[in-house]
Amino acid sequence: MNPGRLERMFAPVRGRLDVLAPAIGSAVLDFGCGLGGLLDTLAGAGWMTYGVDPATKVAFRRHREVVDIPDMPTFDLVVLHHVVEHVVAPLAILRSLARATRQGGYVVISVPNLDGVPEHGDLHYCLRAKTHVLAYSSECLACLLAAAGFELVSAEAHAVSPSGRQMVVIGERVGHEPAGGPANPLKAGLAALARHGARYGGSSSGALPVCIQAAALNLERGRVVSPSAD
Repeated sequence: MNPGRLERMFAPVRGRLDVLAPAIGSAVLDFGCGLGGLLDTLAGAGWMTYGVDPATKVAFRRHREVVDIPDMPTFDLVVLHHVVEHVVAPLAILRSLARATRQGGYVVISVPNLDGVPEHGDLHYCLRAKTHVLAYSSECLACLLAAAGFELVSAEAHAVSPSGRQMVVIGERVGHEPAGGPANPLKAGLAALARHGARYGGSSSGALPVCIQAAALNLERGRVVSPSAD
């Protein structure tokens, strides 16, 4: 990732965190780091760089590998770049990462922008059923962050992706109980799908990943999924 794009991603917290000029000794963990491109940029800016990726070890020629997430505050920044749409237990992962994040540190999550699907129109990108286990609205991510111990700072779509296809959500590790987010975290995503259907025609339900279809069915039956459930 080039420095300019990285700076745009972190623009909402620029007054509190200068990602391109970190304090001495600042540590970042890229959870799902792939080949390590993001860590390369962060290392060049002065971060101590750590990564997690069971699929490839290429990044660990240049960066420290984390096999077990530490159970104590270790990192000032945690990044999950297009990771949480591929996992079945996002809350369990976020809780473990919260324990490893220092108070005042940040978590940055990027996902396909389900909220914006009526505008950008790329439903397949948001609901790629063969590879995506879950899809997220910003309200859903706010609930997950709060349940994990992070407070929502920002949810942006156009800062990183001019097309609006990607959303970046930033949370801060706080010492108090975070705001819990909306009572019905599924409502916004279902509303976005309904608006997409009204604009482009047809039904979106067949494209939904299995877990989302089940959650939507629960909502229709009046059994709202608790944001504290994994």
